[in-house]
Amino acid sequence: MRLVSLGLVLALGFNLLPVASSLALSPHTLIKGSGSTIYYYAKDGQRYVFPNYATFASWYPEDTRPEIVVVNTTELASIPLGGNVTYRPGVRLIKVTTDSKVYAVSRYGVLHWLTTEAMAIQLYGAVWNKQISDVPDVFFTNYTIGAPITSREMYNPLNESLSVATLQDNLFAPTVYSPAPYSTIVPPSPLPAPILATTISPTIPTPTTSVGGSMPTVLSSTVTSAVPTFAVPISAPIAATITATSTTPATSSIVTATTSSITTIVTTPAFASASSSTTPVTTSPLTSGFALSSSNPLSCTSSKTLESLMTCSMSHFGLFVAPNEMAKTDFRTVTHAMLDGSCDSITLPASLIGIYAARSFTDNDTSKTYCVLMEIKDADGDGAVDRGWGSVIVNNAPTRELNIAIMHPMDDWKTEEQGIGIFKASNSRSFFVAGARRYVGKPSACQPDYAHSSSDAAHNTALMLFAATQEIDAWYGSRRWHQLQFHGMGSGACSGVDVYITNGKNLTPASGDVSLKLKVNILKEHPTWSVNVPGDSPGCSLSATTNVQGRFLNGVSADAVCATSATAYSQKFFSLEQAPGFRQAADWIAVVNSTW
Repeated sequence: MRLVSLGLVLALGFNLLPVASSLALSPHTLIKGSGSTIYYYAKDGQRYVFPNYATFASWYPEDTRPEIVVVNTTELASIPLGGNVTYRPGVRLIKVTTDSKVYAVSRYGVLHWLTTEAMAIQLYGAVWNKQISDVPDVFFTNYTIGAPITSREMYNPLNESLSVATLQDNLFAPTVYSPAPYSTIVPPSPLPAPILATTISPTIPTPTTSVGGSMPTVLSSTVTSAVPTFAVPISAPIAATITATSTTPATSSIVTATTSSITTIVTTPAFASASSSTTPVTTSPLTSGFALSSSNPLSCTSSKTLESLMTCSMSHFGLFVAPNEMAKTDFRTVTHAMLDGSCDSITLPASLIGIYAARSFTDNDTSKTYCVLMEIKDADGDGAVDRGWGSVIVNNAPTRELNIAIMHPMDDWKTEEQGIGIFKASNSRSFFVAGARRYVGKPSACQPDYAHSSSDAAHNTALMLFAATQEIDAWYGSRRWHQLQFHGMGSGACSGVDVYITNGKNLTPASGDVSLKLKVNILKEHPTWSVNVPGDSPGCSLSATTNVQGRFLNGVSADAVCATSATAYSQKFFSLEQAPGFRQAADWIAVVNSTW
């Protein structure tokens, strides 16, 4: 296996621009001299060094890196050294090589010990231990130790990452800094993505590593594969770059990298990326449903209520890999069959077989039976789903033609519990929930200007929940139905507003609109709440105008929703932004039932 120096990789991954004088440099510029070390040129006129590749990648993902300005040796020496760069807040967990404690990073390099594994799972998902970077002792002194994290409300990885628009915002700490609590919303900024590897053949030589200076080695290999190239997140600081070609059917392996080894895990050809040039796998049905195994914890066979099923499902959240077009089309087909009431006879297409289980589920509280489509594949045995594609639940004997949708489970705290509780108690038709946390994907190709991750179900079309929304809308046709998305906003996001209702447009509702009826019914049940719609005072900026489901249901074509705003609203779509403390299902059941 060929070893490639970091300097060469950076040179290949960037446009390197010469500069005549350091006086021509602007703040936020990446610079380098004749060596491989990269610096950040800050507003104070000093250069700040990236101590290793993993720290660099936390700020500059591979597909979002700017140009590097090459400065001659004399000019570089004339720029004072300001210090070392620390990891971007919220992106990675870190530990020192000589201590077993794992820390979350907040702004200005403040570290917070994750006191329990359960806390780590709540904040970073079941694969939290694959998101840890070792910091050498010599660089650990760049960080300061803050308060340990003893409750979920104390720290929000997404909000921490968004608290810094640029690296400049992370350089100069005030005397006291506290991490962004779970309920706090901060202005958006570009969000880093994991380093990627691709599928390779079932067997590969065991790699060796060598590290020159302070920069880790980047591994590179060209091999053959049974499936098209496919990307999955891996751990820094070692990045694996593999070029794969399809040669045979059957199984293949995915490389995951740690700081000391490479591990192979088994997957199937159905996960090929849509951009692959190889022949797609067949869409012919292969088998009916999927045999659930009690030995697979992702099957959640011990769950007896919808609430416990949801808790079990989310305890297995992991990373996110976007589905290809075939898988999304097949997901629509299965969703349609569920809506038709064909749960027990559903045949899963090839692209979903082994990844999903479609089954009837009887809730012990109500003795009511639902059709559930949920992800169960855990090829590497890490306790987390492999794709993060989400779940659909259908009630074929509903009282209300409502779709309850939770786009940001865990991140919009308690909305997952709220949503399943409202769905169950309102006897609604369907329930959607995203299958991964909103920040674990690559930067969004759908709405890159808004700092969304590709796993953010409200702002990307390359997700199963967008495909499911398309299908449920087609299934209803001209019949009346509504999608209710329950979201969470921070306590300071819209000052003076507890609940903000919109149709996906920042337009004052017309007389007789359902949103006004909903507002009246909320205040009837909760007269002390502050409930606003567009046009009310105080105002709120969270009008869901970029929400892709909202745009689609408001008349924008599916292929245009990423960049095109709706010109009107249809009243099919409702976004409910809620401050902390206003997300209990019990507070909303009577409201929903009296409105619809």
